Amino acid sequence: MPQTQIGAPAQRIEGSGLAAGDIEADRAELHREIARNNGARIIADPSVRAFQVLIESSHL
Repeated sequence: MPQTQIGAPAQRIEGSGLAAGDIEADRAELHREIARNNGARIIADPSVRAFQVLIESSHL
């Protein structure tokens, strides 16, 4: 079944009327933020598996 809900970043983009270039910049920044947060979690607790962090961040 197709997903019917969109995440908060997509809702912000949709509601803001941003141009396509702005949307791509927003997505790129979101991905950088997720990567920073994942890296910080792994450094703080080396027992955290990278795969686990990626799985959890995909549900945000």
